[in-house]
Amino acid sequence: MPFKVLFLSLFCLFSVAKAQQVIWAKKNNLDKKSNFTKVIGQNKHGIYVLKHKNNTFKKYFIVEHFDLNMNLLKNVMFKIPNAQLEKIIIERDKIIFFTLKFEKNNQKLIEMHQADSNLNVFLVTTVGNLTNFGYDFNVRVENDKLFKKQMVLVFEEMKDKTKLNYVSIENGEIKQKNNVVINHKFSELYFGNATMDKKGDLFILYTFSEKFKSKNSEDFYHYLLSVNINEATFSESLINNQTTFLSNSKIEYNAENKTIYVGGFYGNGIEDQSKGFYIVQQDAETFKIKNTVFSEFDRNIVAQIIGRKQEQRGEQIDKFVVKDLILKQDGGLVIISEKTYVSTQNEVFYINGVPQSSYSKVYNNEEVLMLSININGLMDWYDIINKSQSSINDGGYYNGIIVNVSDDKINVIYNDRLSANADIIIVSYSEIGLLGKKTLFKNDQFYALVIPVESKQVSGNGIVIPIIQNRESTYIKLIF
Repeated sequence: MPFKVLFLSLFCLFSVAKAQQVIWAKKNNLDKKSNFTKVIGQNKHGIYVLKHKNNTFKKYFIVEHFDLNMNLLKNVMFKIPNAQLEKIIIERDKIIFFTLKFEKNNQKLIEMHQADSNLNVFLVTTVGNLTNFGYDFNVRVENDKLFKKQMVLVFEEMKDKTKLNYVSIENGEIKQKNNVVINHKFSELYFGNATMDKKGDLFILYTFSEKFKSKNSEDFYHYLLSVNINEATFSESLINNQTTFLSNSKIEYNAENKTIYVGGFYGNGIEDQSKGFYIVQQDAETFKIKNTVFSEFDRNIVAQIIGRKQEQRGEQIDKFVVKDLILKQDGGLVIISEKTYVSTQNEVFYINGVPQSSYSKVYNNEEVLMLSININGLMDWYDIINKSQSSINDGGYYNGIIVNVSDDKINVIYNDRLSANADIIIVSYSEIGLLGKKTLFKNDQFYALVIPVESKQVSGNGIVIPIIQNRESTYIKLIF
């Protein structure tokens, strides 16, 4: 079962009182030199964490292998000279990673490396190659947890068109290679989220604009591109009109009803403002749109976020980013969003009487908005988590939220403050709304901060979270 599909059923409220199990990794023997950490996943052999000095992943990368109780088993460096890591995936009995290798004469090779669960590489396969004669290109690897498929995508510039090359992979074997051509310039396209269905067909969101710096909604066209990979045919569905901006849309596939869901926020005229939410449902078999709903936010929601006076002046909420789109068994979904933005702080100071300016980037993460939408696109319930996180020149490292989805509830985890005296909070929801809010770790006992961007749900009820405790890096595994 994919972690983002929430097969909810009604259950008693006492379930929120169940304590989650917390497993701490030992701090000794953990890699201390790498600045960037990312939890990759888990299989029956243990838990795997990716590490590097930054997030470019060029020339080498490190993988830490833990057992299921977070005891470090080994630390392995993978050398990839003249190459960069594109994607690393944990399978049931092996690890697959993809690299883009830079050869002589402008040759680029996309290679698939397969390693056993002890991190020994046993097979390297070239899955694609291209020669760049001045044209631009972009490489992506999509992974489907449910059906154990991968799709290597290469978006390649072709004068006034864009070629989408794709390679379909199952269980480490190449199944299909082909391409489709989109009738727009590569520089005029932005490709967003993607998903695959059981057959391996590809569904990807893209935005077309000849004026990406424009602030006018009429200059942007948002499409759902559906590709039949066996026949190399595709369908494009326009999902906005000339007066509507769509922002930070997400896409998911529901295998139960063979439906593609696209959801996000929309606004009129101003990109950062959100007037309401939208949902598009498409039949994954026929590529036909089944239902489209655009729904304005209840003004009570707007008032709770921006204040009653601003709401009465007709203002909208703004700067909300959709973090997750979670499907429900009844055909509905839950949208999880967070107010996220970067501002600039200017300070003037004097040296020998001469004014000097200093500029800082301030990373802000504020309210979380939860929306539960039924199969008809109508809102069943909502909740707002009031928080305020602000940090300077750190990329928002400790900001944001962690989302965990289990069979019967959604858990949202975050640092209530960005300092050594922070509490770590969990807010839990069932199918019918808020269950409760509690403190996972108190500041006077643990002096800890979770790192949301590096965390990952690794099983149906487990999540691994990098954490700073007393200024030292370690990990926790939460089992709900």
